[in-house]
Amino acid sequence: MKLRLAPLAGAVVLLAAGCVSTPEPEEVLATGFRTPEMTFHTLKVGVRAGLPGLEYSCLSGAFRDRYDLSQLAYREFREQVLENEIAFWLGIPKAKIVESVVLAQDRQLLRCESHGTPFELELVREDYWQLWEGPELLADELLPPGSFPERAEVFSEASGVTMVSGFAQLPTYLDHLPPEELNRSFTEFRIGREWKIDRIAGLTEPGS
Repeated sequence: MKLRLAPLAGAVVLLAAGCVSTPEPEEVLATGFRTPEMTFHTLKVGVRAGLPGLEYSCLSGAFRDRYDLSQLAYREFREQVLENEIAFWLGIPKAKIVESVVLAQDRQLLRCESHGTPFELELVREDYWQLWEGPELLADELLPPGSFPERAEVFSEASGVTMVSGFAQLPTYLDHLPPEELNRSFTEFRIGREWKIDRIAGLTEPGS
């Protein structure tokens, strides 16, 4: 585990000092992934509140795949590698965004600083959909990159009424369920775009 995740440890450890307070309720309510800055705020709240699940949700699918990082593996990494890294626990919550750079339509760079130590976060926009039955999450799937406009749109009917529609293909593990049964049982269908952290690194050339 430690060998596999060693590059990640080097990426997230920041030099810092000071004390960190637990987040206020309004700070927790402001978490989400609608913008790169909001995702960064969510990561900071997760670290301050000691919520590894929230921290993990800030990471992109590609980031998780790169480090073979399931949520359980992240929790183990957090306990085994980061437990004594005071620089991480203090550096992330105290960090500020210095510059935000658009790299592409679906990719953005945040140059940050914590107690004089620069680092950067590269975020990627992910398309996803979810299907819920009450409190149970039936499906939570990533969509192919850039496919959101093909699956969700605003359009006008001949009557002049403007509508919003969205669709997604059921995963194979739900194919056996009759559509009539799902129509009766599902309570929420969500399709959206979120910004997730795809890279964490120190700046080798702060002025570049």
